[in-house]
Amino acid sequence: MIEITETAGTQLKTALDKKKADPGVCIRVEVTLSQGGVLKFDKERPGDKSVEFNNRKVLVLDEKAAAMYADRRLDFAEGKFCFDKTDEARRS
Repeated sequence: MIEITETAGTQLKTALDKKKADPGVCIRVEVTLSQGGVLKFDKERPGDKSVEFNNRKVLVLDEKAAAMYADRRLDFAEGKFCFDKTDEARRS
């Protein structure tokens, strides 16, 4: 399952708080052919995998995205979100 860093979790939660999103709204990782992983505001759907940060669901992925990013970590650096391999995936 995708991991998120403390920095990314804080940024996701801040984005949701600024939008004044109700508790059912999260940020979705959507896989597109042209852009790879895109982040957008959305509600959790049946079958989604979710990630919590500070007792708030902040990130949701459908099955396709969850499989694609299973060995990835979402981070926030230099003003943007980025996906990198987890430490465990790097050792393999």
